[in-house]
Amino acid sequence: MRRALLLVVALAAPLGAQSSTDVDPAKLERIRKMSPEQRKRLQERLERYRKLSEDERERLRLNLKKFRTLPPEVQKKLREKSKNLSEADRKSYQELASGFFRAIARSDRRALQAFPRVVFFVWLDQKESGAKERLQALPEEERIREFRRLSEEFRQTVQKRVTHHAQKHRCSLPEEVEDLRGLPPGEYWIRWREMTKNCARQSKSLQKGR
Repeated sequence: MRRALLLVVALAAPLGAQSSTDVDPAKLERIRKMSPEQRKRLQERLERYRKLSEDERERLRLNLKKFRTLPPEVQKKLREKSKNLSEADRKSYQELASGFFRAIARSDRRALQAFPRVVFFVWLDQKESGAKERLQALPEEERIREFRRLSEEFRQTVQKRVTHHAQKHRCSLPEEVEDLRGLPPGEYWIRWREMTKNCARQSKSLQKGR
Protein backbone atom coordinates (compact mmCIF):
# COMPACT_ATOMS: atom_id res chain seq x y z
CA MET A 1 0.00 0.00 0.00
CA ARG A 2 1.18 3.47 -0.75
CA ARG A 3 1.45 6.06 1.97
CA ALA A 4 -1.43 8.04 0.52
CA LEU A 5 -3.68 4.99 0.62
CA LEU A 6 -2.77 4.44 4.25
CA LEU A 7 -3.67 8.06 4.98
CA VAL A 8 -7.02 7.68 3.26
CA VAL A 9 -7.85 4.65 5.36
CA ALA A 10 -6.64 6.36 8.53
CA LEU A 11 -8.54 9.58 7.93
CA ALA A 12 -11.74 8.51 6.21
CA ALA A 13 -14.77 9.01 8.44
CA PRO A 14 -16.62 6.00 6.96
CA LEU A 15 -14.15 3.66 8.62
CA GLY A 16 -16.10 3.95 11.81
CA ALA A 17 -17.59 7.39 11.85
CA GLN A 18 -14.54 8.64 13.72
CA SER A 19 -14.40 12.31 14.58
CA SER A 20 -11.46 14.45 13.55
CA THR A 21 -10.22 14.28 17.13
CA ASP A 22 -9.44 10.60 16.53
CA VAL A 23 -6.99 11.43 13.76
CA ASP A 24 -3.29 11.03 14.48
CA PRO A 25 -1.75 14.56 14.73
CA ALA A 26 1.36 13.29 12.94
CA LYS A 27 -0.75 12.33 9.92
CA LEU A 28 -2.44 15.73 9.93
CA GLU A 29 0.95 17.39 9.96
CA ARG A 30 2.04 15.30 6.97
CA ILE A 31 -1.08 16.45 5.11
CA ARG A 32 -0.35 20.09 5.91
CA LYS A 33 3.09 19.67 4.35
CA MET A 34 1.69 18.18 1.13
CA SER A 35 1.81 20.11 -2.09
CA PRO A 36 -1.51 21.15 -3.67
CA GLU A 37 -1.14 18.34 -6.20
CA GLN A 38 -0.55 15.75 -3.46
CA ARG A 39 -3.59 16.98 -1.54
CA LYS A 40 -5.68 16.78 -4.68
CA ARG A 41 -4.66 13.14 -5.22
CA LEU A 42 -5.40 12.37 -1.58
CA GLN A 43 -8.85 13.95 -1.88
CA GLU A 44 -9.55 11.90 -5.01
CA ARG A 45 -8.63 8.70 -3.16
CA LEU A 46 -10.84 9.72 -0.26
CA GLU A 47 -13.75 10.27 -2.62
CA ARG A 48 -13.17 6.85 -4.19
CA TYR A 49 -13.15 5.31 -0.73
CA ARG A 50 -16.50 6.89 0.13
CA LYS A 51 -17.99 5.30 -2.99
CA LEU A 52 -16.92 1.78 -1.99
CA SER A 53 -19.52 -0.72 -0.89
CA GLU A 54 -19.50 -1.91 2.71
CA ASP A 55 -17.96 -5.25 1.63
CA GLU A 56 -15.18 -3.44 -0.23
CA ARG A 57 -14.52 -1.22 2.79
CA GLU A 58 -14.35 -4.27 5.04
CA ARG A 59 -11.78 -5.90 2.73
CA LEU A 60 -9.77 -2.69 2.81
CA ARG A 61 -9.89 -2.65 6.62
CA LEU A 62 -8.74 -6.26 6.78
CA ASN A 63 -5.90 -5.65 4.32
CA LEU A 64 -4.75 -2.65 6.33
CA LYS A 65 -4.94 -4.67 9.54
CA LYS A 66 -2.81 -7.39 7.97
CA PHE A 67 -0.33 -4.82 6.69
CA ARG A 68 0.11 -3.35 10.17
CA THR A 69 0.99 -6.77 11.62
CA LEU A 70 4.08 -6.93 9.40
CA PRO A 71 7.48 -5.91 10.81
CA PRO A 72 8.44 -2.27 10.04
CA GLU A 73 11.25 -3.34 7.70
CA VAL A 74 8.83 -5.53 5.73
CA GLN A 75 6.30 -2.68 5.54
CA LYS A 76 9.02 -0.38 4.22
CA LYS A 77 10.12 -2.86 1.55
CA LEU A 78 6.52 -3.51 0.56
CA ARG A 79 5.82 0.22 0.17
CA GLU A 80 8.90 0.58 -2.01
CA LYS A 81 7.98 -2.41 -4.15
CA SER A 82 4.32 -1.46 -4.44
CA LYS A 83 5.26 1.84 -6.08
CA ASN A 84 5.53 -0.21 -9.25
CA LEU A 85 2.10 -1.78 -8.72
CA SER A 86 -0.62 0.72 -9.46
CA GLU A 87 -4.04 0.75 -7.81
CA ALA A 88 -5.50 -0.41 -11.12
CA ASP A 89 -3.09 -3.37 -11.20
CA ARG A 90 -3.92 -4.31 -7.61
CA LYS A 91 -7.63 -4.20 -8.43
CA SER A 92 -7.08 -6.31 -11.56
CA TYR A 93 -5.17 -8.95 -9.62
CA GLN A 94 -7.87 -8.97 -6.95
CA GLU A 95 -10.55 -9.55 -9.57
CA LEU A 96 -8.51 -12.23 -11.32
CA ALA A 97 -7.94 -14.04 -8.02
CA SER A 98 -11.55 -13.74 -6.83
CA GLY A 99 -12.43 -17.30 -7.88
CA PHE A 100 -9.33 -18.62 -6.15
CA PHE A 101 -10.18 -16.73 -2.96
CA ARG A 102 -13.76 -18.02 -3.02
CA ALA A 103 -12.41 -21.56 -3.34
CA ILE A 104 -10.17 -20.98 -0.32
CA ALA A 105 -13.08 -19.58 1.70
CA ARG A 106 -15.21 -22.64 0.99
CA SER A 107 -12.57 -24.98 2.42
CA ASP A 108 -10.90 -22.81 5.08
CA ARG A 109 -12.09 -19.28 5.86
CA ARG A 110 -9.19 -18.74 8.26
CA ALA A 111 -6.78 -19.35 5.38
CA LEU A 112 -8.46 -16.62 3.34
CA GLN A 113 -8.47 -14.13 6.22
CA ALA A 114 -4.79 -14.73 6.99
CA PHE A 115 -3.48 -14.87 3.41
CA PRO A 116 -1.25 -11.80 2.71
CA ARG A 117 -2.88 -10.73 -0.54
CA VAL A 118 -1.00 -7.47 -1.14
CA VAL A 119 2.38 -9.13 -0.53
CA PHE A 120 1.35 -11.97 -2.85
CA PHE A 121 0.28 -9.63 -5.66
CA VAL A 122 3.49 -7.60 -5.44
CA TRP A 123 5.55 -10.82 -5.45
CA LEU A 124 3.64 -12.14 -8.47
CA ASP A 125 3.95 -8.91 -10.43
CA GLN A 126 7.70 -8.79 -9.86
CA LYS A 127 8.22 -12.50 -10.41
CA GLU A 128 6.68 -12.64 -13.87
CA SER A 129 6.45 -9.93 -16.47
CA GLY A 130 3.02 -10.10 -18.06
CA ALA A 131 1.57 -12.30 -15.29
CA LYS A 132 -1.71 -10.39 -15.26
CA GLU A 133 -2.25 -10.75 -19.01
CA ARG A 134 -1.38 -14.47 -18.91
CA LEU A 135 -3.83 -15.10 -16.09
CA GLN A 136 -6.56 -13.09 -17.82
CA ALA A 137 -6.28 -15.35 -20.87
CA LEU A 138 -6.94 -18.52 -18.87
CA PRO A 139 -10.43 -20.05 -18.43
CA GLU A 140 -11.79 -19.56 -14.91
CA GLU A 141 -11.17 -23.11 -13.63
CA GLU A 142 -7.68 -23.20 -15.06
CA ARG A 143 -6.97 -19.77 -13.59
CA ILE A 144 -7.99 -21.00 -10.13
CA ARG A 145 -5.64 -23.97 -10.46
CA GLU A 146 -2.85 -21.66 -11.56
CA PHE A 147 -3.42 -19.36 -8.60
CA ARG A 148 -3.24 -22.41 -6.32
CA ARG A 149 0.11 -23.34 -7.84
CA LEU A 150 1.39 -19.77 -7.56
CA SER A 151 0.22 -19.46 -3.96
CA GLU A 152 2.18 -22.62 -3.08
CA GLU A 153 5.27 -21.25 -4.82
CA PHE A 154 4.77 -17.99 -2.93
CA ARG A 155 4.55 -19.91 0.35
CA GLN A 156 7.81 -21.71 -0.44
CA THR A 157 9.47 -18.36 -1.15
CA VAL A 158 8.19 -16.95 2.15
CA GLN A 159 9.40 -20.07 3.98
CA LYS A 160 12.92 -19.63 2.59
CA ARG A 161 12.92 -15.99 3.69
CA VAL A 162 11.67 -16.93 7.15
CA THR A 163 14.42 -19.54 7.49
CA HIS A 164 17.10 -17.12 6.35
CA HIS A 165 15.78 -14.34 8.62
CA ALA A 166 15.62 -16.62 11.67
CA GLN A 167 19.16 -17.87 11.09
CA LYS A 168 20.48 -14.35 10.66
CA HIS A 169 18.63 -12.62 13.50
CA ARG A 170 17.96 -15.61 15.80
CA CYS A 171 14.47 -14.35 16.60
CA SER A 172 12.85 -17.78 16.15
CA LEU A 173 13.98 -21.23 17.21
CA PRO A 174 14.94 -23.68 14.41
CA GLU A 175 12.17 -26.06 15.47
CA GLU A 176 9.60 -23.24 15.26
CA VAL A 177 10.65 -22.53 11.67
CA GLU A 178 10.51 -26.22 10.82
CA ASP A 179 7.09 -26.65 12.45
CA LEU A 180 5.82 -23.75 10.35
CA ARG A 181 6.70 -25.62 7.17
CA GLY A 182 4.23 -28.44 7.81
CA LEU A 183 1.18 -26.39 8.81
CA PRO A 184 -2.01 -26.26 6.68
CA PRO A 185 -2.57 -22.92 4.85
CA GLY A 186 -4.82 -21.21 7.41
CA GLU A 187 -2.59 -22.02 10.36
CA TYR A 188 0.54 -21.36 8.31
CA TRP A 189 -0.23 -17.72 7.55
CA ILE A 190 -1.55 -17.02 11.05
CA ARG A 191 1.60 -18.48 12.58
CA TRP A 192 3.77 -16.63 10.05
CA ARG A 193 2.25 -13.33 11.12
CA GLU A 194 2.84 -14.18 14.79
CA MET A 195 6.48 -15.00 14.07
CA THR A 196 7.09 -11.81 12.10
CA LYS A 197 5.49 -9.71 14.85
CA ASN A 198 7.63 -11.47 17.46
CA CYS A 199 10.79 -10.80 15.44
CA ALA A 200 9.79 -7.15 15.10
CA ARG A 201 9.31 -6.83 18.88
CA GLN A 202 12.70 -8.40 19.53
CA SER A 203 14.32 -6.09 17.01
CA LYS A 204 12.78 -3.03 18.71
CA SER A 205 13.95 -4.25 22.13
CA LEU A 206 17.50 -4.66 20.87
CA GLN A 207 17.49 -1.19 19.32
CA LYS A 208 16.25 0.38 22.55
CA GLY A 209 18.94 -1.46 24.51
CA ARG A 210 21.74 0.00 22.43
